[in-house]
Amino acid sequence: MLSYSDIFRLNDRFKRYYIIVAGPVASGKSTLAILLALCLYEMGLNPYYIDKDALGGLTETGFRIGHRRYNRFGKFFRKYFRVVEYVVTEIITLYGLAFNNWVISNAPYNGELKDLKNGKVNRHLRLLADQVHRQNAVFLLIFIKGDRQLLRERLLKRAKEDPEAYKRDRYILKKIDKMIGKQLLEPPSDEQLRQYFDHYFIFDANDPEGSFRLLKEYLGVSSDRKYDPDSGKQYRSIIPAVKEANADEDEQ
Repeated sequence: MLSYSDIFRLNDRFKRYYIIVAGPVASGKSTLAILLALCLYEMGLNPYYIDKDALGGLTETGFRIGHRRYNRFGKFFRKYFRVVEYVVTEIITLYGLAFNNWVISNAPYNGELKDLKNGKVNRHLRLLADQVHRQNAVFLLIFIKGDRQLLRERLLKRAKEDPEAYKRDRYILKKIDKMIGKQLLEPPSDEQLRQYFDHYFIFDANDPEGSFRLLKEYLGVSSDRKYDPDSGKQYRSIIPAVKEANADEDEQ
């Protein structure tokens, strides 16, 4: 019987892959997504990568137009911006899938995956799966699971080291334990995930080195790159750098 990694290798010439890297806040989604993209790039596969946070500047502008204080975890965001951010991200990635064999989308999908875990039908994920399959692509979820203490430590550390993250997360930090309690820390069941995704991999944030090694084996990735939380910093800094450059331009 063929293993998943054997299937991925056999299909590599014929299939395309739409990968969602999802999970709770501060679980390491950006780090993992960028590392995976780097591994694929080193294999000559030229992956197409997008971070949903890249749309945060547009959302922040919407808050200013509405004369609201920027809060990505309040009712105003959920009502007017959350779904729009996901839909725009998906449109961009689906365009990317038309010209690339590997697309990686870095986004939490907390509410959507909660629906699955609670036994509800999620129309959003169903429609996305249909669009992916129309392009003859494999729909793959990488879910990062982590415990409350780990997420708490990472949130505090990130806020201390990254001003852009602090600006985005400051409302979480005020009620950190309550907000972490709203996160999906464990994935839906195998049966629930199979209803939406062709393949899925559960990444353990408490053992990132071991999980990353298993993920590469699962996908048939031949890169020797190891898990390194600092290896993607230059890429994670692109968004704030571009925002800062444009802010300087506006002042001129």
